[in-house]
Amino acid sequence: MLRRGNHHSAKFWRRVLLPVIERYRKYDIPKFFRGDAAFANPALMTLLETESYRYAIRIAANAVLEREIEHC
Repeated sequence: MLRRGNHHSAKFWRRVLLPVIERYRKYDIPKFFRGDAAFANPALMTLLETESYRYAIRIAANAVLEREIEHC
């Protein structure tokens, strides 16, 4: 789906992903989703978990995250 250049990548995620999820629901195959930080929202993660998708979604750097991983 093409969007205007001033929308972040996850804008209208339901319009794009719901038809894909519906299309693959009938297949008994492993399903995966990978998204950038714009996709880090609880509604999407809940949907993916409900639909048995495995997912990796980047989270944006923040002070708490930086402090927690500083030792690494």
